[in-house]
Amino acid sequence: MMVWDHWDMHSGIIQHFVFSIQSMVNIIKIIKTTLVWVVLLSSTQVFSQSGTVKYNNEAEMSYYYSNIKENYPEKFKKIQHFATYEKKMMNLINYKLVFSEHQSIFKPIVKNNEEKMILTTQKEGGVYYKDSVSNYFNTIRRSETFDVQLAEIKWEITSDSKEILGYKCFKAIGHKIDIDSSESTSKIEAWFTEEINLSHGPMGINGLPGLVLEAHFDHYHFYATEIKFESHKEISKPVEGKSIDENQYIKLIR
Repeated sequence: MMVWDHWDMHSGIIQHFVFSIQSMVNIIKIIKTTLVWVVLLSSTQVFSQSGTVKYNNEAEMSYYYSNIKENYPEKFKKIQHFATYEKKMMNLINYKLVFSEHQSIFKPIVKNNEEKMILTTQKEGGVYYKDSVSNYFNTIRRSETFDVQLAEIKWEITSDSKEILGYKCFKAIGHKIDIDSSESTSKIEAWFTEEINLSHGPMGINGLPGLVLEAHFDHYHFYATEIKFESHKEISKPVEGKSIDENQYIKLIR
């Protein structure tokens, strides 16, 4: 009788031990499943969100004054103070990119009439709008509104990387392709992050597998200073203007 009691006791201990192990396995499975869902939901949340990126611009001398300085040095001496003033004002102006999954709009944050006046002298001055079918900048010249269709950019992504605002970014070199000649017209250096997998950037820069947080081209140098995510950000198209390409626009403002 004592043998059977002893066996029953050991059997009960074994059953309890097996049950405990099975419970632990089930708990581990639940924890793993929960963690997977948390990661997936977090990723989806980032990609489905809209938001705003703020940029500083460390501008160099504009093409207009650079061209005069190079080709007409005596004339430049007389207007150098204007070039210095323009550069100073351009560096004070901040910009913002408002984006959603398929839309973005890039524009200056104008704080006073002085900044507004400086922006009207820039050939790239205007509001840059992008959606799933369009990429243009909207500007007013000679009392008429134009939608300037931006040229395609051919990209080469490099292995160079660095961190910007906590995001790992990769360097890409782009070349704008002339609509008429199919030749490269200008070089762009962009730093983008795949962690925000949305193809938007300052001044209509797009076509990369991630958000552009730093860009260098012509006399512009944009640096992201803040990223703020917001759900359901409303983005409205600019007032529709006359559609022209970049070549037509350059001829217009000369």
